[in-house]
Amino acid sequence: VSDAYGRLQSPPTWLALVLAVSALAAVVMALRLRSRSAPALGLVATYALVSWGTVLFSSRYDDFGVAAVYEGRYLCDVLPVLLLVVVFLVTPLRTEPDHQSTQLRRVVGGYAVVVSCVALAVSAHTWNQTRDSSPKPWVDALVSDARELEGVGVYDSVAPANVIDPVFMFGRANVSDLLSPLDLDLEFNAPTQDGLLIAGSDGRFYQGEVASPVSTSISPGPQPDCGYLLEPGRTVRVPLTASVYEFEWIVQIDYISGTQSPVTVRLDETETDLRLAATEPGAISRHQFVIVSSVTSLAMTLPTDSDPLCVTQISIGPLTPSARRPG
Repeated sequence: VSDAYGRLQSPPTWLALVLAVSALAAVVMALRLRSRSAPALGLVATYALVSWGTVLFSSRYDDFGVAAVYEGRYLCDVLPVLLLVVVFLVTPLRTEPDHQSTQLRRVVGGYAVVVSCVALAVSAHTWNQTRDSSPKPWVDALVSDARELEGVGVYDSVAPANVIDPVFMFGRANVSDLLSPLDLDLEFNAPTQDGLLIAGSDGRFYQGEVASPVSTSISPGPQPDCGYLLEPGRTVRVPLTASVYEFEWIVQIDYISGTQSPVTVRLDETETDLRLAATEPGAISRHQFVIVSSVTSLAMTLPTDSDPLCVTQISIGPLTPSARRPG
């Protein structure tokens, strides 16, 4: 029994025992009732040896070991040959005595009932294993939410493995790839005021936050009740608690500004121009943008015609869904 990606799911002990006994009984009956069944059974064994032997000597064996043979896609290769052999075994011969043909039909009929019951049990077990991992609820929720959004920033995260396998579909398993046929007005990985939206484990979109940063600005800042004061025409270097290795990260800026302010953020050799919205009285604003880089230093510059603003916190790290839904 295997899942949607062909990975072997171990069946219950009783089911494995029934399958083994049934297979052994089928071989014994074939050898006893059909005198020429040995070459046909040898055909199945030879094909299985060649098919699975090819996998064992392929590069997949180096990565996955013997488990590669147990994948559903390779186990199924022998089924057409096995079906052909079964047809050979149950087809009466012209030279076969009538009583032997009648006996064969009775045995085949009884065995067909047993095989049908076993197949039904296997199907029920497979459904029980896979029904909770169906990608349909996640995809339905994603599409439903995405259709209601317009012109917003969305983090282009990788879809869950039960929706699309990111290993076999490397580079094509992101949310933008799944939604591309719908041609929606969404801005993936664009700098976003109030935070990027991110698809949660249920497929719904949530406000994203850097809840577990790998690096932050050193707190408290030099200015009481402000943090780091940005003044027009000046560049302020914001010290970080740690350097960040090259990867895809979210930079989250929490700030207070009385007016809309353009600001340039310099991360090592990379510059990003942002437009920070004005902060409502008594609140703290947030802006997020995506980088694919290492970070050892951070500096911010305001144009000469801007008003001062306070940067209360800068966080760099992975984006995770919060409990807040988009308004």
